[in-house]
Amino acid sequence: MKKILVMFMLLTVLIFSLSAESRSLTVLGVLANGDVTFSATPVDAVRVDLTSDTVKSTGAGVKIGDYSVSRVRGGSLQFSMSYTYGPLTDQDPAVTTPEEIDIVLLVDDTDDGTNNPTEHASGSTSLLFNGSGGFSVTKEVLFRFTTTGDSDLETAPASDYNSDVTLTLVTT
Repeated sequence: MKKILVMFMLLTVLIFSLSAESRSLTVLGVLANGDVTFSATPVDAVRVDLTSDTVKSTGAGVKIGDYSVSRVRGGSLQFSMSYTYGPLTDQDPAVTTPEEIDIVLLVDDTDDGTNNPTEHASGSTSLLFNGSGGFSVTKEVLFRFTTTGDSDLETAPASDYNSDVTLTLVTT
């Protein structure tokens, strides 16, 4: 009886396995090509009180924005940021020789939480990443006067002052 039962079970499994249908699943994946994402975000366009201690050469500086650079993956490359800017310039259209106030940029690595910005002169470049693979960097950009800027302020007329800052991502 046991033999008959075992034979019946084997026969049933064999019959069902012969008539079974198969289906397939496809695994879909992608590897990013290593494209770099670069964005710069200014703070709200509010004029800064240039007599504030925060903007003096000994002050902490005033945040003008931040930037982020990231790459998912990729080959070995060096990524740097170049900073180009001029002095704050008097925007009064009636003035033929506008007054200038000398400034310096401060760049702070917000990812490390140290709140220890470093000065970057116009035309300077700072290394962001050197190697292969992915990375993500976020930096705050601030400005303050140089010591020359402190002196410039003493004789500068009341007016609106502007300076354009250009951030250029450099890869090598």
